Amino acid sequence: MEGAEVKIEMKGEKKTQNQTPVRKCGKQVCKAICYITGDMKEFGDWLQDKPLPFQFVDWVLRGTSQVMFVNNPISGLIMIVGFLVQNRWWTLTGCLGTVVSTLTALILSQDRSSIAAGLHGYNGVLVGLLIAVFSDKGDFYWWLLLPVALVSMTCPVFSSALGSIFILIKPITSVPNITWSNIDVPKHSFVLTWEQLWPICFLCLDYHHLPGLSACLHSPFCY
Repeated sequence: MEGAEVKIEMKGEKKTQNQTPVRKCGKQVCKAICYITGDMKEFGDWLQDKPLPFQFVDWVLRGTSQVMFVNNPISGLIMIVGFLVQNRWWTLTGCLGTVVSTLTALILSQDRSSIAAGLHGYNGVLVGLLIAVFSDKGDFYWWLLLPVALVSMTCPVFSSALGSIFILIKPITSVPNITWSNIDVPKHSFVLTWEQLWPICFLCLDYHHLPGLSACLHSPFCY
C-alpha cells in the first residue's frame, strides 16, 4: 500500500520518504499517550489562561495523586473513583480535606507552582481519610466534617513553617572518608568465641520446655 510522501530537507538536498498510514497512526497514538502520562505538563500549560475554577479542579486532582507521589490529574481521578468504590463517606472526607487545604494555601498566597503540583493538597486527603477511618461515630456523622476542615486548614501552615526551617539548615556537602584503620579500637574486643557465647545462649533459652534437650543437658556425658 502506497503512503503519503513526506519531504525532508537535509543540507540543501530534498529526499522523499514513504510514510505508511499504520506508522503515522502509531506516532499519533504515542503522542496522545505522552499527553496523558507523566506530569501532564502540556495540560497544565494549557490551563494557565483558563478560569480559576478549572485550574482549581486540576490542583485538587493532582493533590490527591500526590498521596502516591504522582503528579497527574488522571491518576488523582482514578484514586477518587477507588475511594468511592471502597467507601463513599471516606471519599467525601478525603475530597473535603484536599479542597480545604488547597484553598487555604491559595488564600495564604503560597507558591503557585507548589499549589499547581498538588503539594498543598495531599496532606488534606490523608487527614480526611484518617479522621473518618478512626472515628467511632460511624459513617455519615456530619459533625465530623468540621474537624476535617479545621485540621486540613493547618496543613499548608505547618508545611510552610517546616519549609522555612529546612531552608535555614545547611546541608552537608562532604563527608569524611573514615576506614577501620583510622579507628583506634582493638579489633579483638569485638570477637566472641563460642566458649564465651554458649552460656549466654543457654541462659536465655528456657530448655525445660524441651524434654529431649533437657535430658541431654542433665546427662553425665555433658559434663
